[in-house]
Amino acid sequence: MTRAYILLAAAAVPAQAAARQVPEVSLARPEVRVEEPFSFIGGIVRLADGKVLITDYIDETFQRLDPRTGRAEVFGRKGAGPGEYKGPDALFPLGDGRVLLTDLGNGRLSIFEANGTYLRSMPIAQGSPAEGLTMVMPRGADARGRLYFQGNPRPGGGTDSAAVVRYDPATSRSDTLGRIKPPDLRVTSSGGPNNRSMSATPVPLSPEDVWAAAPDGRIVLVRSSDYRVEWLGADGRVVRGPANSWRPVPVREADKKEWLDLMATSGISMAVTNENGRINMQFGRGMRGGREPDPSQYEWPQAKPAFRSVIVAANGDAWVERHVPAGQPVAYDVFGADGRLKQRVTLPSQRRVIGFAPGFAYVRHTVPEDGLQYLEVYRIP
Repeated sequence: MTRAYILLAAAAVPAQAAARQVPEVSLARPEVRVEEPFSFIGGIVRLADGKVLITDYIDETFQRLDPRTGRAEVFGRKGAGPGEYKGPDALFPLGDGRVLLTDLGNGRLSIFEANGTYLRSMPIAQGSPAEGLTMVMPRGADARGRLYFQGNPRPGGGTDSAAVVRYDPATSRSDTLGRIKPPDLRVTSSGGPNNRSMSATPVPLSPEDVWAAAPDGRIVLVRSSDYRVEWLGADGRVVRGPANSWRPVPVREADKKEWLDLMATSGISMAVTNENGRINMQFGRGMRGGREPDPSQYEWPQAKPAFRSVIVAANGDAWVERHVPAGQPVAYDVFGADGRLKQRVTLPSQRRVIGFAPGFAYVRHTVPEDGLQYLEVYRIP
């Protein structure tokens, strides 16, 4: 039996920005805060009437929520049947009122109408073991229903580059749009030829390129080598912004704990088991095994990289989340379509932007004491 555990994605936090003068905005108080907590907000999509579709991966709920009143309507139910879900996670609008749900527990992608009507599903793992498997784990979708995902480096084979891929479910066609530097991986293996176990986990706080997809089909890439923002147009044109300066943030014990806590709770994991040619795949959130991570088992850099993630706003700007000291206010650098820094935005600590509406940002607030999360809505300039 061959078994591999691969941690595909992680989390972290932000800090300062570039050299030239740009406006600075502090979002101190939300316009709306939903008082009913979540265990883990996996995804959010705004609807035309101002309500949102929102998932809770741990509580296994998929619901339509009115943030202004807190009233919620649950869609579907837990299970493995058509229209059911197990571990509902990221959500993506597909155009024409449809939404894609990443169902990690069932290893599939399901499409629903905005009113909760189930349409169809497809497996996350495309292809076959013999011809090669492709993990369509979306990080974005456009208005034509095409999905955008990152090709994941395999343990033991070429980890210095990963593809940014566009996949069209209607034709099953995939196109590589560009390549990025993924996080450095620590690969370990054990066992013999017939019972081999291999695992790969990101090296803590290693520099990596990040990217996101816009509804119009553009891709934004943030390069870790010189903190530069690039836009890949739907027509293939590339717009490269200038390099940005940044101030390194030292890695201290609190930063190590923060990174490990985020990995343990929110990193996306995949387990692959090969039993005499029969492939079984399981997806989930967080590290497997349930053990408390030990910082001494990892090699830590002296300073954090410049940034940790990027998300595209409703107006097409790219919000790059910067690394800051653990527990400090969260910081975003906002870049326009020309790849130039146009403003800096800060939020209170323990917040992270998870979605946008015109003029507003949806923010997930995690309370450190109990790990519960709250949805907040901030007005943005």
